[in-house]
Amino acid sequence: MKKIVFIYIFALSIFSCTTEQNGSAVPEGNLSKIESVLKMDSDEDSQKVAYRLLNDSEKFDFWKNKFDLILEEGQLNDKQKFLVQELQNRLNLSIFSEVKNDEKEYFKNIFIPSYLERVKVEFTFNEIYVIFYSARVNYLTVAPIGGGEEGGGSGGFAKDCNCNQGSLFGCGASQNCRNSDTCKIKPKDCGFLFFYDCDGLCNLYS
Repeated sequence: MKKIVFIYIFALSIFSCTTEQNGSAVPEGNLSKIESVLKMDSDEDSQKVAYRLLNDSEKFDFWKNKFDLILEEGQLNDKQKFLVQELQNRLNLSIFSEVKNDEKEYFKNIFIPSYLERVKVEFTFNEIYVIFYSARVNYLTVAPIGGGEEGGGSGGFAKDCNCNQGSLFGCGASQNCRNSDTCKIKPKDCGFLFFYDCDGLCNLYS
């Protein structure tokens, strides 16, 4: 029941908010797309497929509102709240743009690595994953991180890559995100806030 309430509140907050960049609310026609991302019980691959359908402005709204919900949940200590609020305040529409720009490059290559060093001190492994590396909202009910989906080149066609090489999170404790020429790279579907390319496979034999 609590999950349903979260989804309902989240959806309402997204459509009532106004972005600072363009001064317009998210169109109602995109409600079904955002609700798909918010399904708590969907698997990670399904969440990423739904997230990929959002445009730049909707992705910006998604993360801003996800962090609002997490802060309102009241389960974070003061240091954790400060870190989530710091990230939330750093988000802007330009860093979600498909067009390469200096602000986006700074955020990805300088801010995020530095920020993660501080985050790792204050959050548990699972909390970091759910808050910053997934589309889930309620991090308190997350199951332990699994091993990810195995991939291969069987059937004569390339499978989508499902992890980012070098990411803090990828395939769980027992597997590595391996380089593979048997998968198709998916831009901006993996890693922190889904900012990085999925360029490898969660497969010990890839």
